[in-house]
Amino acid sequence: MATLLKINKGKSVTPEYIRDMLFYFNDAAHKFHQDTKNGWEHDAMGKLYEGIAEFKDDIPEKIMGYMGGERIGGLNKIDIPEYKSKQDSIDLSKSLIDFAYEIYEWAGEKKIL
Repeated sequence: MATLLKINKGKSVTPEYIRDMLFYFNDAAHKFHQDTKNGWEHDAMGKLYEGIAEFKDDIPEKIMGYMGGERIGGLNKIDIPEYKSKQDSIDLSKSLIDFAYEIYEWAGEKKIL
């Protein structure tokens, strides 16, 4: 099983972290999509990376708007794990759900919902 990135539990969430993680999840889902051999998993990972691509653009742009147009800064590319089995796709999806909730909580604290 691939070693998937752990979510930022207990640390402060920043615009940079959010943008970096969106790129990570998009790239990981795209790579897993290409590496799968099972038809349903291939289709699911394809839909996942295509869906994340929109959020990868929209969420950072909204954050920059809330920051008065200030730019987020350099991108910290996160290494994508190797795909070994369908459990990796499941784990990636669960991590993405955790991350989405983390963004939701952060936005609520910042009153930008």
